[in-house]
Amino acid sequence: MALSPPLPVMPAARLWKERHAHRYLSLAQNEDGQIWVLVQDVRQWTRRLPPDSILAQRHPHALARCDDTRRVYLQAEELVKLLSGQQDVAVLKLLNWLEAFVLRPARQRAEWARTDPRYRLQRAEPELEAESTTFWASCQSLVRPSHWDPRIWRISTGVYGLRRTFLAGLSVVFLTLGLSSLIDELAWNVEKVYVAWTWVAIALVVWAGIWNLAWLLGGLRAAVRRNLEGLPVGLAALGAIGNGVVAVWSFGVVLGMLSASLSIFKSYYVDSERSIQTLVMPGPDGLDTAPMLYLKGKVGVGSTLALKAALEENPDIRRVVLRSPGGLIVEGMGMAQLVKTRQLETVVLGECASACTLVYVAGSKRWLGRKGELGFHRSFIPGEPLSLVPTAEDRGMGDWYAENGVSESFINRVLDTPANDLWTPPPDTLMSNGVSTDVWQ
Repeated sequence: MALSPPLPVMPAARLWKERHAHRYLSLAQNEDGQIWVLVQDVRQWTRRLPPDSILAQRHPHALARCDDTRRVYLQAEELVKLLSGQQDVAVLKLLNWLEAFVLRPARQRAEWARTDPRYRLQRAEPELEAESTTFWASCQSLVRPSHWDPRIWRISTGVYGLRRTFLAGLSVVFLTLGLSSLIDELAWNVEKVYVAWTWVAIALVVWAGIWNLAWLLGGLRAAVRRNLEGLPVGLAALGAIGNGVVAVWSFGVVLGMLSASLSIFKSYYVDSERSIQTLVMPGPDGLDTAPMLYLKGKVGVGSTLALKAALEENPDIRRVVLRSPGGLIVEGMGMAQLVKTRQLETVVLGECASACTLVYVAGSKRWLGRKGELGFHRSFIPGEPLSLVPTAEDRGMGDWYAENGVSESFINRVLDTPANDLWTPPPDTLMSNGVSTDVWQ
């Protein structure tokens, strides 16, 4: 039916649909940033809206046709004025929702557009189909270009709804977990400078923190929005809690997977702990003239490379003297493999604890001085709670002791010693259980 006066045709810069109270409202936006609503859809919430012909007479400048079907749209601000006097609960919820999730963001985008051309509207987009309520359709909607926004903070606004917020957050978290697992596998090559991987670990943790925080906020805001649309408070709260719990849990998993890399980063860059010190000295009189390699200090990042370089520069070395409070298991195992491959003898004249003992038991002969002292305990990762039972790393450490002739009862005693304790067995126990083989005079 033709309206009098005839309505102008407004070129829309954007056409889309929003869902409120289980119904869809068609919206349009012109290049000036004004929001228009389809009159036909508004009548789903109220029957008190005047007919289109009366609206055209009373508000000729607030009505326009702005899509391919030439349907009648009304300025959203004018709609708020028309309905603001009504007391119907559904209408009041519609107005609150329209202000919170349509008009206010539109005003914000218009403000940004004054300084950033990326937010300026230039051409119309195709109208979106009504969103399906099936779970599979929600999964498919994640890859729809019209539903996806590359700006990661968009998830924090709650515009995706509870279900799509959950799926979007979880999909990115799965990607982060995969990368974390890959780094955890590739990073620990002690024959290369693996400390660079710690920067990748830091970047992943920061990314996971930002994304999961945005996911948590998005779940809360989506719950508020869905409640305004008519979803019961209990279901909205359950959706927010589900998003929040999974977001916090997944961040904890990422942090746990990369905790070792983070501890390396702290020890290397913050605490300035470097590799073990190497010093080549002449052999003692009465044994042989072959030089001896002294290793002193903490078994830190680069210790395996330092030992390898010292052995390559001094191929005549037959004995390695150890003096270390311990350090990284991965470096201790790397050094131990070098000692065992070259069939070197190991000597302890002072303290040798924790990861240092892995190198000691790798010796073809294991000398113990009169003041030598070996300390054993389970492993631990700085920043993580101490394990009450032996971990996979502890079992690997026990297998290494067994491979090098240490008795099973001794290994069990080591694995029963907590990481925050230190067992220092006497020399006769070390000799009788295959840890030490000779006494250094």
